[in-house]
Amino acid sequence: MKTSCTCVSVCVQLLFCASMLFAAPQAGRGPLLALERITKFECVREDLFLYAAGMVPLPGDRLAVTDKLGYSLKILGPDGKVITSIGKRGNAPGEFSGEGPGDIAYANGHLAVADFASTRIQVFDADLKPTALFYAPGPVCDLQFDRQGRLWVGACTGDEKAELFTFGADGALLGSTRLKNSTGDLYNDVFRLGRFVDDLLMVSFITRNRVEIWNAGGEFINQFIVPGVADAAPDTAITSTRWLFWTQETHLPLGRLFMSCAPIRANVFLLLAGEYSAHPFRDTYILDEKGNCLSRFLLPIEAFKILVEGDMLYVIDKRHTGVTKYRIRRLSERRKEQ
Repeated sequence: MKTSCTCVSVCVQLLFCASMLFAAPQAGRGPLLALERITKFECVREDLFLYAAGMVPLPGDRLAVTDKLGYSLKILGPDGKVITSIGKRGNAPGEFSGEGPGDIAYANGHLAVADFASTRIQVFDADLKPTALFYAPGPVCDLQFDRQGRLWVGACTGDEKAELFTFGADGALLGSTRLKNSTGDLYNDVFRLGRFVDDLLMVSFITRNRVEIWNAGGEFINQFIVPGVADAAPDTAITSTRWLFWTQETHLPLGRLFMSCAPIRANVFLLLAGEYSAHPFRDTYILDEKGNCLSRFLLPIEAFKILVEGDMLYVIDKRHTGVTKYRIRRLSERRKEQ
């Protein structure tokens, strides 16, 4: 009975937190967007994918998708059919270990894929032939190429002095960057990277209301918090005993403030909200490089990840069963056509 009451109490607290963590931000007169669905790729066939974990658009209107449960990397054509595929469970080049492939990035004919929650990274050429295999200093939380072909890797190292690293396409470590809001806490330092646009990189922490902007030269540009959003997600304390009488208390986040970030252009970004939102996994904020909330809109579906390429918005749904492609339009453009 005591356990049951405790569970009910925790659920009530979480519901209360969810209502308090997100208030409606004061949106300015920014761009009002409408989404037009173009196509949707679903795992309705065994030869498509079982669990979409990462995605990136490729030249020729193709889409690369990492299938975490299928331990594979697949290239889809405009019609959603698999053009080519590589991978199986294993540790050899071209294979994926641990829980399968996760985040993916593309530039200049190179595809970089990180195994999920792992330090292992592989680089493939345009024909999906593995060209490099190397390891990050900590489990990878995201990765992106800049236009010089360098691979920027976010890694949870537990060291506040180094969590963002740059590698060559051959896997050579080129340098590291200390983020302004790194704490050395493995659970609270997880972050997502937006794709480079005009040499600017967006870094958004998922359990804390912190966003940083860096350039491709490793120079810090700006940091901000999203207006109307709490400072951090709620957490729970877990006490563990080590050695004899020495105990350690660890604070585990109970959810995510933000899921994913995607730049539209150098000074305008999309930020997808997580559990603690009025509309979880659908609220999407339009922010400028100073953190001003220009506007916000609701995605048609609950989403895990978003990505913008030109005027197209790609969305992996929260269940990881499909990838949907939308055309982004300003409402003014839509009215003009009508």
